[in-house]
Amino acid sequence: MRGDQRSAWGGRYRFLASLEKQLDSLTLAGTWRVLLFSIVAIALADYQLHPTGVHLGTLYMLPICFACWRLSFRVGLAVAAVTALLSVGTCFAIAGEITGAMFGNLALHVLSLGVIAIIVTSLRHSFEREREQARRDYTTGVLTKCAFEQHAGAIVRAGRTDLLLAVLDLDGFKDVNDRHGHGVGDGLLRVFSQGAAAELRAKDSFGRLGGDEFAILLPIVAPDSAPELARTLHRRLSEILAGTGHAVTCSMGALIVPAGDKRPLAELVQAADRLMYVAKHSGKNAVQVATCAPPLDPAGTWLPLASGNGTASLALEKARRTAL
Repeated sequence: MRGDQRSAWGGRYRFLASLEKQLDSLTLAGTWRVLLFSIVAIALADYQLHPTGVHLGTLYMLPICFACWRLSFRVGLAVAAVTALLSVGTCFAIAGEITGAMFGNLALHVLSLGVIAIIVTSLRHSFEREREQARRDYTTGVLTKCAFEQHAGAIVRAGRTDLLLAVLDLDGFKDVNDRHGHGVGDGLLRVFSQGAAAELRAKDSFGRLGGDEFAILLPIVAPDSAPELARTLHRRLSEILAGTGHAVTCSMGALIVPAGDKRPLAELVQAADRLMYVAKHSGKNAVQVATCAPPLDPAGTWLPLASGNGTASLALEKARRTAL
């Protein structure tokens, strides 16, 4: 493919991706406003131009497709029926009488527009399946790094609630790969990921950052409960690993992010990652917890809390000086 052809395809893809993003960003109320406005606008334009021989009934496909894509097949089918009535009603308003042809046109409109609704709904479902598969790590089934950053980043930017960000690494996983092969290692990752996902809620974000390193973002009710939550989560994840039959443990860094903190997710993950390495270098199979302080200066700070065994470590204090 020539460079100009690649550029053209790239431009079309960017346009479609931008359009899809804008459509998905609409609220439910906004979706209904756009839908109703488009139907009314097409109906009025069709009525005005119909005497000139210009028929705009085919444009009703646009609100039908929009309804199926953003709402549901049932709504799209209802829109198809309404727009078919509007199209035939326009003919009646112009002709001033009801003819047999109008009933035939009504049936034809309902059938054709209903088929369009079915096709668009099917495409939407296929699109959602493909997009969800692309967001999932092939080996473990959890979010990919990119998908985790998108999902968790949106939650952090919203700033509506306190958060617990955990970065964890599996201790001894490399030995499993070296002794038993990557097939066994992949199986261990799958068992761990499935077990960890079962411990989390639907609103929590769980992704694989790469290799045997994972990240979890949990909305929490209050920062005071976060340290115990982090230790409980570490204990449950350790129990999942113990059930695999391999000598693999978990080192975790957990960062408490107060609501309204506007620092980007990448900086927060980096800080949690440093905490995780503190836990790993302090003997592994542990959790280090810290909290973000309010960003009083552009650089920001974070404060150490108790480590996994309940005492603050010197290593954590050293890491604090370089974090965020």
